[in-house]
Amino acid sequence: MENQQANFDRVLQVVRNELNITGEKDLEDVKGYLRLKQLGVTAGTVTAVALQKTLFGEAPTK
Repeated sequence: MENQQANFDRVLQVVRNELNITGEKDLEDVKGYLRLKQLGVTAGTVTAVALQKTLFGEAPTK
């Protein structure tokens, strides 16, 4: 876990320096996106779930 945090820190440093994204909220969003990406969750999936919740309410659970 510590190594993973070091990797996030390096990636976020690149985001700060190269993309000029410096707000803490924005950096947390980037970190959250990267964690989802590691789990195989795409931005399209997140968008689809959010849209489904907006249109139809909570998705049924099994």
